[in-house]
Amino acid sequence: MIRFVLLCVTCAAVLATFSLIPLLGEDKIDVKPSEGTVMEQWKKLQQPGMEHQVLAKRAGSWLVTATCWKDGPNKPVTMAGTSEQRMVYDRYLTEEFSLGEGDSKMTGTGYIAFDNGNKCYEALYLGNMGTALCVLTGEHDTKTGELRLNSERTEKFLNNVKVKSRVLITGIVGDKYIVNIYQTIGSQPEARFMEMVYTRK
Repeated sequence: MIRFVLLCVTCAAVLATFSLIPLLGEDKIDVKPSEGTVMEQWKKLQQPGMEHQVLAKRAGSWLVTATCWKDGPNKPVTMAGTSEQRMVYDRYLTEEFSLGEGDSKMTGTGYIAFDNGNKCYEALYLGNMGTALCVLTGEHDTKTGELRLNSERTEKFLNNVKVKSRVLITGIVGDKYIVNIYQTIGSQPEARFMEMVYTRK
């Protein structure tokens, strides 16, 4: 299954922030006068905006129905579970989810954020079905309301084959939204790996 993710990116973000502070007073940074000083811009970038309001709409308790095609398109496996989502610092959407039961039960944690500076969405997921972090980046389609995330990694235990993942998250319609996960393994054609239907409790 796609390697569900999350880790302490907060520490890295804090360290990155402090490492940039000395640069804020340097004249080498090209800043347009009409945009104000670098420090003023930096303060603006620290504040949550419209994109974070989009994420906040997903906060709450959800029932999840999932269909997985890990063994091929003709062998779907269905699972049911729950998802609890909430905003952290008014900026990050965090999710705690559980799918299935018994030995095949999947649990995980995820974060989705919008980076004001780089104008993109970022996601981190981790869970009990792997030991790696799944890191994705993408954008929000304002016309369809769809959030599109992508990742690429190299699997050394599979002779360095490249695995690409594409995640499409629909906008909320009523009290429901859908997550579709697609994977491309090496030279094989892209295949849908999982669909998760979220219904608000």
